Amino acid sequence: MSLNESTGEISGTPAAAGKYTFDVEAENDYGSETRQLTIGIKAAPTGAVSVSVTPDAIRLPSVMEGYEPQEPKYITIKNTGDQTIQLKEYGKDPWLVITLDKTTLKPDEEATMTIKLKDGLSAETRSTLKAFLSYIGEDGTKGQAHFKITYEVKHDMDRIDAKEPTHLEDGNIEYWYCAYCKKYYADGAGANELKLEEIIIPKLKDHTVDGTGWHSDETNHWNTCACGEKLNKTAHTFMWVIDKKATASEAGSKHEECTVCGYAKTAVEIPATGASGSSGTGDDSNIILWIMLMAVSAVGAVGAVICARKKDTVKEDSNNSDK
Repeated sequence: MSLNESTGEISGTPAAAGKYTFDVEAENDYGSETRQLTIGIKAAPTGAVSVSVTPDAIRLPSVMEGYEPQEPKYITIKNTGDQTIQLKEYGKDPWLVITLDKTTLKPDEEATMTIKLKDGLSAETRSTLKAFLSYIGEDGTKGQAHFKITYEVKHDMDRIDAKEPTHLEDGNIEYWYCAYCKKYYADGAGANELKLEEIIIPKLKDHTVDGTGWHSDETNHWNTCACGEKLNKTAHTFMWVIDKKATASEAGSKHEECTVCGYAKTAVEIPATGASGSSGTGDDSNIILWIMLMAVSAVGAVGAVICARKKDTVKEDSNNSDK
């Protein structure tokens, strides 16, 4: 290296690292002064430039919209090379906050990268961020530290059942609703958004049965519309229903009941049969009993007549023998 005495410029290429000393003399009409100037030349950096990333992939917990602030996750960046390196901050991200506790790493030194989900995010399907940090060595060698972050913000969904429209109210198809973002969806994952008009089924122009079942009086039964209109009004169709069978010593009961709506009349009594072991349930069994008694009486009367005739015949024969 050399010093230009006219300009004071030092130039040249140092042959080796070390200190280079120059004597500089300044002179004018009033005198002169000499100073010593020392320049230090560092050795050119040598060796590899590299880093390790541990872990190289993390998964943040899945959260619902409106979630509480989340705890961070951490990744360690280690300088595994032979040169001091400078790490570049990751920068802004719409979903994540990524920061470094230091940006200058000597060989074998580590930096901690903190990853945290931003607060108050709206939902999106599970995503994996493939990212990297840039770094540069002392000799200008550049590199990248790669890592992956998986995160998910889900809708806070309520499932709404399908409802048929009526004469007074609109119906709707089955859908999901997120109260946080106030949107409608065709699926629980929130992949297919719906407009309100796609959900609503307009109310019907005609009267419709309101689902409250049959209404009745002593004569008729009917359904009702939500507006109060009577629909499907018809007369009852009755059949007898035995509530309790009559026995020889105890009366039973029966009532008439509509086969359509179930309306029941007041129960009536079935008289006791009056005969042990009889399974009759009413007047029919009594009639049969009277017929049987009459038949027995008739047979007895015929027998009495026959016996009387035989006695007369015997008496007549006896008289003839006496003569």
